[in-house]
Amino acid sequence: MGLNPATADRLRLCSSAILLANPDHNSALNARKRLVVLGLMNEGLELHVSSVLLSVPRNSKSSLLWQHRRWLLYRQHPPALPQKSMCSRAMEFTLVSRATQHYPRNYHAWKIGLVGSMEYDSVVDEEYEFATKWIEGHLADTSSCNYLVKLLKRCISPNSPRGYLLVSSLNHATSLVRSYPSHEACWMYLRQVYCLMEPNVRESWVAENRDYLMSNGTHDAQAQQLNARGASPPTAADVAVQNAELGRVHMERFTRFVKYVNSVGQPDRPCH
Repeated sequence: MGLNPATADRLRLCSSAILLANPDHNSALNARKRLVVLGLMNEGLELHVSSVLLSVPRNSKSSLLWQHRRWLLYRQHPPALPQKSMCSRAMEFTLVSRATQHYPRNYHAWKIGLVGSMEYDSVVDEEYEFATKWIEGHLADTSSCNYLVKLLKRCISPNSPRGYLLVSSLNHATSLVRSYPSHEACWMYLRQVYCLMEPNVRESWVAENRDYLMSNGTHDAQAQQLNARGASPPTAADVAVQNAELGRVHMERFTRFVKYVNSVGQPDRPCH
């Protein structure tokens, strides 16, 4: 049943007031979807309203509000009509970067970036650069690593014109685990990217990094000495040894993972 203009105005105003107090109010968001579907509210204006709400720090992790924005983006830029502009993509990533600063590892915000990524090849390079720089500055942000891997899987294949990004991402992940071996997110990133490689590329990578993979027992004696010291306040040297031990553990897991992947070939499911 349709709505008359007066009722639509009241519904728009009431839902706006509700969302200011509770941005995850499902009924209010559904009411606004109804207004959009009926043509009683402009999609572009509603996108602006959602961006304003999501710019508030306490709203940056509001999952239903992010879903509402994804719904609007899919309506405005359906896969069958790839017309999303560079300007609109830049606006989305400005919003994503702001939200992830307020709420680290913001899965809902990063998922926005995948809307239309398959269809809009002209911006893949820019999104790749954005994600890699973000990962370098936020080493514990697993959501950004997952976003980058999904972008690579959806947008490029080894034989595509952008196949070079696959090898680039493998080199990027390798440099991160060498520089920050105690960060589990970096190893997770490397595992996921490693799964995307062709068998010959994986073999070459193992050959090039064999010395590093085989050096995972270097800090055993130091770690045992640290454990024997009990609960005394850690010094800078202690922290360094702890980080080295964490790196060794992650490396052992990755080594076992490499052996498994190489023994079974290309995995049927994503690697995590």
